[in-house]
Amino acid sequence: MVRVLGSDGACAYAWPSGDLFVTRGLLRLLDDAELAAALAHELGHLGPAAAVGDGPGRAVHAVALTDADTCHAESAEFRADDVGVDLLRARGIPAGALRRALAKVRDDPNTAADCRAALARRVARLPDG
Repeated sequence: MVRVLGSDGACAYAWPSGDLFVTRGLLRLLDDAELAAALAHELGHLGPAAAVGDGPGRAVHAVALTDADTCHAESAEFRADDVGVDLLRARGIPAGALRRALAKVRDDPNTAADCRAALARRVARLPDG
């Protein structure tokens, strides 16, 4: 289930129950393909069963879309990005949608300055198209 949180910050979260959360701020910022990319990324945090639609998985690492303050968190974000790209491609959505979504979050004035560098590293490693 996807739930909307009443925050103006641009974030998405995965919960161990399999629930996904997006903020009102993220909905305002992203187009449909980019929102699908953010959700695909969050599914990547829940493990293989959740990513392919076999029900809730055990959370591998449930964090905000913009959280990459530690090496471990950044590695988990990279893995979730990779799963997200695979899911997008499997559904015929351009993989570049995740890159665009992350760039929009990086450039959003509500994004904390300490998150921008981590987001820039993630954007740089993702495909354009």
